[in-house]
Amino acid sequence: MGKKEDACQVTAVKDPCWRERQFSMKCLDDNGYDKSMCAAHFENFKQCKAFWMNVKFARRKQGLYPLVPESEEERAQFRKKFRDTGEVPTTA
Repeated sequence: MGKKEDACQVTAVKDPCWRERQFSMKCLDDNGYDKSMCAAHFENFKQCKAFWMNVKFARRKQGLYPLVPESEEERAQFRKKFRDTGEVPTTA
């Protein structure tokens, strides 16, 4: 069984936008915490969060769980389906 502290840790498994979050934080580190230098990274992170929130809402409405796919391969399929159709996918 995991530690209590592990429940609060943001990880790539729990957060589908983990990579985008890391890029945003690295950009801040690299640019002396000047947010204006990292606007593109933050916009990408914001778009990622919005996409996965829409996926969560759509899947919850259809009774599909988990709300966000857990494997990176399945997440990639969801993103591809969205790019191909322009609609929020509920299945890969």
